Amino acid sequence: MAHNHTIRQFLNRVAAGVREYDTIQANLMKLLGIPHSNLPQELLDAFSHDPAAVTGATRRSRGWRAVEDTHHRLTQQRDAFRKFISTAASTGIFPVPGSVLHDPIESLLQSLQALDSRQQEIATKTVEVADVLAKAKTIHATVKTQYNGTLSHTSVAYPEVSYRHIVIASAN
Repeated sequence: MAHNHTIRQFLNRVAAGVREYDTIQANLMKLLGIPHSNLPQELLDAFSHDPAAVTGATRRSRGWRAVEDTHHRLTQQRDAFRKFISTAASTGIFPVPGSVLHDPIESLLQSLQALDSRQQEIATKTVEVADVLAKAKTIHATVKTQYNGTLSHTSVAYPEVSYRHIVIASAN
């Protein structure tokens, strides 16, 4: 009797753990937006029920009938487990995703690859812009020298052509 009591307590703890697992799994999947089916009630009952426990029907039976009753309940419990396992395996009722984090990690890696390629494009464009800027600076220095030289000669000969007039005229 003590052994049976220990087994019943153990089955109750297992059943409570399975129910808690099922509840947490359902809540997590709902939160992540992943479709999920709860464990069937008969499976949860099979976890929590000790088929060897003495029930009213077993007390009324004597001898081999009590043994047959217990054996029948053990068989029903095993059948409930087998049915669940075969149904879940064959129909894929409970598809287990590779990982809940698989899609977000894959998405992150794709984003990082896209950013890396974009960074390489920007680095290439930066080199091109730096080359064009260096050429522009050289041309600007040459033009500025020529402009200042021309401006100093023309402003003496033609006072109406001065730097102030050129700047005002170019602004209009």
